[in-house]
Amino acid sequence: MKKLVKILFLALLTPLQSFAAQEAAESASGIPDSLINYIDGVAEGESQTLGIPGIGVSIFSKEYGSLVRAWGRTDVGGVRAFDAKNEIIPVASISKVFVAVALMRAQEQGIINLDDPINDHLDFKLPVFPGARPMTIRDVTSHEGGFEERWLATGAGRELDPRPWSEIMAATYPQLIAPPESYSSYSNYGIALLGYMLEYKTGIPYHAYLKAEVLDPLGMTNTTVEHPAPADFEGKISAGLRVSGGVERPARKTFNYRTYPAGRLVSTLPDMNRFIYMIVNDGVAPDGTVVLQSDSVEKMLDASRKSHPSMPGLAVIFAEKDIQGTRFIGHGGDGGTHHTDMIISREHGFGLFVNFMSAPGPQARDYFTRAIVPKFTGTRFDPLPLADNNQQINLSRFTGEYRHYRWAFTSIEKLLGLTSQFSIGQASAGSLMVKGRLGAGEYVPVDINSGLYQNRVTGEYLHFFELEDGSLNVVMGSFPFVTAFKLDTADTQGFVSFAFDFLMISLGLAAVVLATQSVRSIIARTNGFALGQGLLAIASGALVVGSLLFLETASSLSEAALQQSIPESASTFLAIPFLSIALLFGWVIGYLKGLFRAPGWFQHLAAIASITLVVLFLLFIDHWNALGWNYP
Repeated sequence: MKKLVKILFLALLTPLQSFAAQEAAESASGIPDSLINYIDGVAEGESQTLGIPGIGVSIFSKEYGSLVRAWGRTDVGGVRAFDAKNEIIPVASISKVFVAVALMRAQEQGIINLDDPINDHLDFKLPVFPGARPMTIRDVTSHEGGFEERWLATGAGRELDPRPWSEIMAATYPQLIAPPESYSSYSNYGIALLGYMLEYKTGIPYHAYLKAEVLDPLGMTNTTVEHPAPADFEGKISAGLRVSGGVERPARKTFNYRTYPAGRLVSTLPDMNRFIYMIVNDGVAPDGTVVLQSDSVEKMLDASRKSHPSMPGLAVIFAEKDIQGTRFIGHGGDGGTHHTDMIISREHGFGLFVNFMSAPGPQARDYFTRAIVPKFTGTRFDPLPLADNNQQINLSRFTGEYRHYRWAFTSIEKLLGLTSQFSIGQASAGSLMVKGRLGAGEYVPVDINSGLYQNRVTGEYLHFFELEDGSLNVVMGSFPFVTAFKLDTADTQGFVSFAFDFLMISLGLAAVVLATQSVRSIIARTNGFALGQGLLAIASGALVVGSLLFLETASSLSEAALQQSIPESASTFLAIPFLSIALLFGWVIGYLKGLFRAPGWFQHLAAIASITLVVLFLLFIDHWNALGWNYP
């Protein structure tokens, strides 16, 4: 909140020359100079506060006209200014809404129907969740197909996967972990699957279908989703910047043929203005061409999937968002070098697209839209009063730690989910405090019985609900496509860290004690006992050394490297627990045959303690699928 205040304060100042605005010639039709200066100030404020090298914005308003404007630069060192008219930039996950338009166009042509089972339109078959109805196309468009998240060795890599797209999609689909329509869990694979489905049904590449049916009719001549980009785009696309710890680095070229429709579209600010114009004007392009029938636009933006009537909902890939008490439709996008957002209100005849040239993604988007959008729509939200401290409300069922369903449940990737969680605690007698990646702030009760809360400052809603199995779930108004679930104590990050540290220290001490006993037994020429203690010492020590080496190796790898291939260290790590199991099995056989019997109570206790600790650790890492029982 303090950063937002600072940004708004800077918006009142004249933008610095070093962050001068570049404007496309065809824009700024009727927007008042005072409003343009305000937008300049917001951009300058974000640049200073969040360390953003470049920002580009495209705005369409039925009241004022269009504004296409850019600030800052697109390169390391500041030589290349952000060209508002010609800069070709990735739009990241906003690519998904183009899939939505393509789907509606295909439905108009009778190629598909959103309520068809998706397996009816694929050349391979997705599994059906046991006892559930078949997954429909609509389920996938609202991220409610029931997929888990998979990204190791399936994402952006340094080299292009040589396999046909159909083979890649059939071989890498995520496991189903829930019946369709149980909850929303953002899925790049799911949206890419829709693009592949269109390719299979039309008989032409998805990027060609999108170009013929959407981009060309809109006049979006500087836009493509073809991957790799066609020859006439090579060298023109702004690769962006990687900014970490205040240090800027040039982008590195990556490929992701598997899910390219979900995030690989590139465009310009003027082209994105044409797209917004079409959505606001019932499917009609700026030159009058009908891209979609108005009825298709209505159906595409109908947010019928929602956890509560007051909550923002999910439409056909588009998602609703509440800004200062007013409902908008749109989508955001995040990449290593770009962060984007699209906010549209057909009610107010307004739409906005913004691109941040490497910045804190959701944070930058939220500040910018909350500062700019109300100036065009006239909306406002007055902070809500504090909850009544005299209310005696038991909030314990809501408080705790949560994790998003966008997570791996069936493979070693489950370990990576430990970093994706947030906490909800009690702020006062009747309000909740949320802290985490998806939001922060105090939420006051709106309808306690239905689990509906509202952010005091921003007006964002928060909704708790239970699944049939009794698990507690929560949806935040800013991210309706990412449901979270409450964690059991054994799954919380604090408990896991404590348990891991305890087991590492205990196993390490046990290995030292057992190794010492083994050496002493060798000196005393009790070789059978020495061998038994040695086996247990190796079993205990191997788990410690292997786990620590794995963590050290994994922490040194970049996300892009992990997406390209699973490192050899993972296979080595998986082998170490099985080595310990084999050693324990050998010890048990030897003990039953009388070979490793302990000569005294201390030695006997040390052996039992070691076995117990090894078994506990194996159970611990098996809970996180680190033994690889479900490793693909």
